[in-house]
Amino acid sequence: MMTDRYASNGNKEGEYQPGSNELVLVNKLGITDAEEMEGLEFCDEPG
Repeated sequence: MMTDRYASNGNKEGEYQPGSNELVLVNKLGITDAEEMEGLEFCDEPG
């Protein structure tokens, strides 16, 4: 029985950013802070 909603074994989409305490998924910007990531995800323009 699967415990995750979606299987992502062996896929970068299921990996966490190093240093994020498994709170932030791997990202090109290297962001490890969940609040910073949320801010970027919900703003109209980065920066």
